[in-house]
Amino acid sequence: MQPGHVSTLAFYAWTMAFTSAPAALHAAAWESIPASSGIIVIESDSLAFSNPLVGAGGVWVRYTPTLAIDCSPPRGCYANSQRIYYNFSCVPRYAVVVERISMDLNGAVLKRERAGNYAATNDEAAKRILKEFCRAWERD
Repeated sequence: MQPGHVSTLAFYAWTMAFTSAPAALHAAAWESIPASSGIIVIESDSLAFSNPLVGAGGVWVRYTPTLAIDCSPPRGCYANSQRIYYNFSCVPRYAVVVERISMDLNGAVLKRERAGNYAATNDEAAKRILKEFCRAWERD
């Protein structure tokens, strides 16, 4: 086997691992951010290299929906806003939700979650992150 084939095979296996498991996100109650249901702010000052994924970046996003977010369990948990940490890469192009912090009206943390399974997401925040930080790789 030629040396180039190993990296090509590894690339395809890695890509399939991240793109073929969107059900894992929903199974863990990680809902996608819809395009028109609130305010999405990318906290650009939090941009950093990713620890778990070599060659990727990471950034926090603040999501403030028009209605409260059900963050159960615990029972009766309704968040006013969330900070969501995304790992992303421009080549190959993907964004992955890593952590989600749900907060009340006063900014007190109600719930902190870390993803058990990483799966690529295509929600509105992911699209905005890739558009913001991957412009050099976009086609004209």
